[in-house]
Amino acid sequence: RGRRPRAHVWFVHSGDASCVTPPVRLTDKLQKTIIGYSNTIALALGTIGMINIQYAVKDDIVYVLEANTRASRTAPYLSKAIGIPIVKIATQLIMGKTLKELGLHGVAKSKVFAVKSVVFPFQKLKGVDFVLGPEMKSTGESMGMDYSFGKAFYKAMLGANVNIPSEGLVVVTLNDESKPQAEELAARLHALGFTVGATRGTAGQMGRMRDKVAILKKVSEGEPNIVTRLKKGEVAFVINTPSKGKKSFTDGYKIRREAIDYNVPCITTIEAAMSIIAALEEVKKEGVSVKSIVDY
Repeated sequence: RGRRPRAHVWFVHSGDASCVTPPVRLTDKLQKTIIGYSNTIALALGTIGMINIQYAVKDDIVYVLEANTRASRTAPYLSKAIGIPIVKIATQLIMGKTLKELGLHGVAKSKVFAVKSVVFPFQKLKGVDFVLGPEMKSTGESMGMDYSFGKAFYKAMLGANVNIPSEGLVVVTLNDESKPQAEELAARLHALGFTVGATRGTAGQMGRMRDKVAILKKVSEGEPNIVTRLKKGEVAFVINTPSKGKKSFTDGYKIRREAIDYNVPCITTIEAAMSIIAALEEVKKEGVSVKSIVDY
């Protein structure tokens, strides 16, 4: 009594995370702070070549997680995204060249969005849960480019073998942290033409959309349930944000595992779900164009 409740923190390995450049959420002020910290750290360490710095932002406070004086797996991705051969330049700097001699100054900027997504092996590994954690589980990467974030994200998903349908039943089961966004999620899915189904607890948080959402049973609530619908091929894709607790874990695990086994896209974070919806909204409105990376 009198103690502050512990915040629910979910750690995911950076190699399993999707990323985008230029940023779509960070404010200009936060971006300037990160650039300033990076300059300070790189100069203080006497770095020549590349430095990999990982940051976290919480409540508009920038935290430095770690700084490694080496390249990272994002170097090839960033090189393609901004059209500058970062590794080649870093090597020339190590060999004695200067940034001035190479004609580089300031911060690289691009009018094109580039999204890196990841490829997971879960369909080939029977019984493995889809929930991500501190250990890296991805086995490959994909990249999508376009003049809007939504379409770039959509292309990255296709490259990662995640083919999101444009119609059908979307199953939504959210943890407590994600439920405040349940109404918006349902409204946007409904506007796209999807049928929305949800567990009773999630549907109860959908406000004005509540009457437009089909109530679906969890596995522990008997037949017919969400897994039954998955096995019958009646589900377009699943949005399931994992919760703590043995019962919810068991229900959630069975849903995620069946989705994988039946090749149904399964989204496990509210951020990814919102990004996919944004992508579908843009693609439905404008379609998707294909260009070579040289054209971009």
